[in-house]
Amino acid sequence: MVIGDHGMTQQGDHGGDELNEIETAMFLYTTKVNYFPLTYLKEQTVSQIDLVPTLAWFLHILIPFSNLGMIITDLLPIEQRYHAMKLNFQQMDTYLKEISSTLPLSDDIQDLRAHLHTIFLKSNNERNLTMIENLFHEFKHQLQRHFRHQWSTFNISRILNGLFIMLISSLILLFIFFQITKDYQKLIFYLILTSMYFAISFSNSFIINEAMCLYFLIQTIILLTKRNLHEKCLLSFLLFVSRAFLICREEQQPYCIDPIWLLSKSSDTFDSILPFLSAIVWLIILYFTSNYSYLSYITIVAYWFNIPHTLSIFYLSLLIQFGFILYKPSYFDTLIYSILIFVVGYRFSFVIFLQYSLYKILLKNTDSSIPLLFSLLSDYFFYATGHQPVISQIRWTAAFPTLNSPLNIYLSLIINSLVLRGIFVLIETFSGQILNVILIRKNLDKKSQKRFLKLILIVDCVKLLMTSLSVFLLRRHLMLWKIFSPRFLFQLVGFVIKCLFVCFTMKLEK
Repeated sequence: MVIGDHGMTQQGDHGGDELNEIETAMFLYTTKVNYFPLTYLKEQTVSQIDLVPTLAWFLHILIPFSNLGMIITDLLPIEQRYHAMKLNFQQMDTYLKEISSTLPLSDDIQDLRAHLHTIFLKSNNERNLTMIENLFHEFKHQLQRHFRHQWSTFNISRILNGLFIMLISSLILLFIFFQITKDYQKLIFYLILTSMYFAISFSNSFIINEAMCLYFLIQTIILLTKRNLHEKCLLSFLLFVSRAFLICREEQQPYCIDPIWLLSKSSDTFDSILPFLSAIVWLIILYFTSNYSYLSYITIVAYWFNIPHTLSIFYLSLLIQFGFILYKPSYFDTLIYSILIFVVGYRFSFVIFLQYSLYKILLKNTDSSIPLLFSLLSDYFFYATGHQPVISQIRWTAAFPTLNSPLNIYLSLIINSLVLRGIFVLIETFSGQILNVILIRKNLDKKSQKRFLKLILIVDCVKLLMTSLSVFLLRRHLMLWKIFSPRFLFQLVGFVIKCLFVCFTMKLEK
């Protein structure tokens, strides 16, 4: 069996709604004489999802539980069709029972289902095969049409309305951006340069390699800025070192290999050295950012070295810090630092030190390119802290730090709540965006940081608009749900978290 996964236009493109893009050929060959009864073909075209149960039948394996396809009976000898349809219907019937509470079926489909249920599961006979096949095909077409309407139909008017609102908002924000910066000639040049990054949203190959695209773009902007040569060299070197913390996507393997020292314990000795070095790194960061979460810091370091009962002390320190926030909101940074040290872990603490060092040098000179650069750095350090915009690569372990550590029964009721676990996962996943806000606030005065953060959020708004537009235009792309949509969701959540941190921290400053 030779099939194409999609067709293409005369220009060689695919991913749209045109027939020549969504239709392709299927070629079958067998050495068995008269195996395919071609004179009785009922359908000239078949759906890709119908290949799943058909191939399962040919390979003598079970049809997958959540399969929605129907066996292509035209490809089977007549004597095999009844048993193939019966097996397929049993699988579909089991699946429909599972989802019936969330996705009710129409009366017509339920009647056909009941009729086939009587034929296949009660009467157990093969008489009147033509009538059974007709019912089977009718059930197939109605069921798949029903699911396509529920799952594959996009509300174009709502999407366009949302994009239009985002476009108007972005144009207004860009106007504000130009009014604040004033340096129009240089700014237009950097916007054109950054628009090259926005083009990444429209290519699945670039999204897969987005971390390296960001790396080279940031290196280019650094080299083009007006800085001393030794500063440029130092910034480029720090950025180069941060590449050691990048994690591979599934699509990049086997050519991309994850750093072993980040993902597994090499030896007992090595596993003692890393927490020790990480403790020194975090101490330096806390000292230079004037952050005083030392109690949490000490307990976390002790936890890294497997000292008993330190985890309970750490959680108690979080509760105490939360109480201080209610009394004096400016302690918010201390609480966030404490959680960050804990959820990020000692293996990725070094890249946070690199991020701090980069920001410290860059913020000495805040020219018109800097807001664009820091918006890109926020995305880059999402990758550099060992993340990818893929649901399966979220580090859920950040939500379950207490599995191997005994806690007081009352304390565990709070710590093991789903809300707190969700907060831990969000802070760990979007630590790059959170630190983007915190480190800017630590290195600029109150007046400058407010203006600076507004400019960064404006760039992020335009970036989100382009990502939304790409998901809409590529809504029929083969990789929509695997690549484009997850990236859109991660970028959206990261943007919301950054906005919340900017608004909340600005409120605290007043």
